[in-house]
Amino acid sequence: GRTLYVTNELALTLAAFRWDADAGTLALIATLPLVDRRPAGEATAAHVEVAPSGRFAYATVRGPDELVVMALDPATGAPSPVQRVATGGRWPRHFALDPTGRLLLVANQRSGTVVA
Repeated sequence: GRTLYVTNELALTLAAFRWDADAGTLALIATLPLVDRRPAGEATAAHVEVAPSGRFAYATVRGPDELVVMALDPATGAPSPVQRVATGGRWPRHFALDPTGRLLLVANQRSGTVVA
């Protein structure tokens, strides 16, 4: 309810914004690169989702085919990278967390797979 996370598809970054409900405005908190360096060839940022606990956010990056795990600061909502995990396929299109936040399923478009 207080923070909005957006993947910047072509820039390969994640932007975090603070929501001010009274003013109806967003203010940029942070922009985080989703890759250490731009990969060769085709690459885009994709889906972003916050865990049910609110402690972590996840974003997929197509090209390197990774899921980026970020810790979320409880006071500010600012993300910080924790780890990168291979999606187990090519070109992650979408992912879903189960309601407990313990299982994450990634749909990989170009390999036609769903990986937990």
